Amino acid sequence: MESSYWGKFTATRFSRRRALTATGVTAAAAVFLAACGGDDDKSSSSSGSGGGAKDTSGLLLQPADQTSSRKRGGTLNLAVNGVIAAGLDQNIGGSGGGNSLVNSAYNQLMRAKIGTYNEVPDGTWEPEFAKSFEQSGDALSVTFRLRGLKYDSRPPTNGRVSTSADVKYSWDRWEANSPRTPELSNSRNPDAPVVAVETPDEQTVVFKMKYPFAPFFAYMGSVFFPFMYPKEADGAYDVKTIARGAGQWTFADQRTGTNVELSRNPNYDHNGPNGEPYFDKLRFYDLADLTQISAQVVAGALDYNIQLSQEDVLALKKANPKLTMYQRPFFAKGSGGVFFGRRQGSPWNDDRVRKALAMNMDADLWGDNASNRKKFEAEGLPVNTRWFARAGPGYSWYLDPKKDELGAVSKNLKYNPDEAHKLLQATGMKLPIESVYNAQPFFPQNEPNWQSMLGVYQSSGDFKFSINPYPDFNSFLEKVRNTGGNFDGIGIAFYNDHHDYDFTLGLAYNPASTDYWLGKEREDPKLTDFFMRQRRELDSKKRTTIFQDFLKYDIEKLYYMPYHWPVDWEPYYIGQPWVGGWGWWQPYIEQNPYGAGQIVSQFWFDESKKT
Repeated sequence: MESSYWGKFTATRFSRRRALTATGVTAAAAVFLAACGGDDDKSSSSSGSGGGAKDTSGLLLQPADQTSSRKRGGTLNLAVNGVIAAGLDQNIGGSGGGNSLVNSAYNQLMRAKIGTYNEVPDGTWEPEFAKSFEQSGDALSVTFRLRGLKYDSRPPTNGRVSTSADVKYSWDRWEANSPRTPELSNSRNPDAPVVAVETPDEQTVVFKMKYPFAPFFAYMGSVFFPFMYPKEADGAYDVKTIARGAGQWTFADQRTGTNVELSRNPNYDHNGPNGEPYFDKLRFYDLADLTQISAQVVAGALDYNIQLSQEDVLALKKANPKLTMYQRPFFAKGSGGVFFGRRQGSPWNDDRVRKALAMNMDADLWGDNASNRKKFEAEGLPVNTRWFARAGPGYSWYLDPKKDELGAVSKNLKYNPDEAHKLLQATGMKLPIESVYNAQPFFPQNEPNWQSMLGVYQSSGDFKFSINPYPDFNSFLEKVRNTGGNFDGIGIAFYNDHHDYDFTLGLAYNPASTDYWLGKEREDPKLTDFFMRQRRELDSKKRTTIFQDFLKYDIEKLYYMPYHWPVDWEPYYIGQPWVGGWGWWQPYIEQNPYGAGQIVSQFWFDESKKT
């Protein structure tokens, strides 16, 4: 099947303009070219290093601290796809991360500390279900003192105080059922850190470790790891359909219609009786279509949505001046990968072919289009972009290949089709290299970005891709992503921001991971060693050095393309003026907005701006 975004390319080597216009029937290719501009056969555009430009549009909100006016009340209305049918057992379905309802009703021992527009979150973790924590001198014992939060007032929990028995029960049920268990539980994986969980008294829990585990507190606050279910979840209520948590929100046992209404849990007491959350109610509408979501934002029925395209955000703001728009003040941290089929005879087994593909990516050209640079800058709005390079540019220790911060291997990620062609000629393979792109259905909103990537890869005429779409995500996992490279062609894995870079690194380079696309028979011991050493290093500066050394080695080898797309940008978001704190409070993990310590808990209803 030929992609609708980039038609056939001939083996003739095109200029960038000719390559993009050669896609013929595609509206996306025309938009791609129009958005970028640029001259034929010139080197990659000089635009696209974050920062510097100032807003001259008059369209932007400059977020400010208005915490002193924060108060309780009102309803926050949001679109949450699939919320009506969402199951309430964290361990069932998907990746083990639960969903918006699980995150809202239940707690975790730790949570990410919220940041602000002026001081973006830095990855500090603080107690949530716990009140305090202490690590032994050898870091082989971690003790949590619990906060004693009350569970749901309805039967069977009846508002009772939570205890260490609930933590032990939650760990045991997670250990027995979660697909993520091998990442923490030593009983399931001899390289995992947690050996035992002990409960010396009703409000104390002790984790025993096999080795010092640097990101342990981040793991205890990640949605992939145990939520604190009450021990009554062992048969006293149907955990799949009913929630009885100690979290910030409660909701009815029956979910019907088009939305789920959540009420602030009166028993939740984290920062005093007048603390978070501040809205009295959340209303989750089961909506996925962005056109419908956009219309509901305009109508005032939805309060904000961060999934809208950049072009739609700008159009909404211009047509509806009362809406507030701001620019996110940080870059993403998550960085997935383009991974390769490694069957015998695959061209991707040759590192020269992988490097040639990387050198055919004009990152700035792609990024200028994806960020809608031309249109935004024409309005006086700054566009800040940075390249992905195995780690997202949101990390403080990120190394920018555009600035040669990776050293000599930075060249592997720079647009150089002439050098790429020489590498391919040296292989003796027939050109163009023909391969198949295995498309997944899980992120349909990302597909235009991914297919435009393939168009740029093809622009020299040295590569040619067809497309093989999978009907459902499970088929894609079974036949492509989770096969250790036992498939033909390429695939793309999108990674959200993660609680710690250990998790990102481990997904792709821990031989026990389902995302170990290299395949165990091709394990690179040096990469495995990077992974094992960083997680045992408690000195943050030394750990940063390990991460950076890993990045350089990874870009040298290019076992995978070190990005789910080549460039990140600081996006624009739009919302209603009556959402207090909108734009000021900033989350560490943007993709998990619900639950204790997440961004929704910080907003409030500003009735004075409701018109």
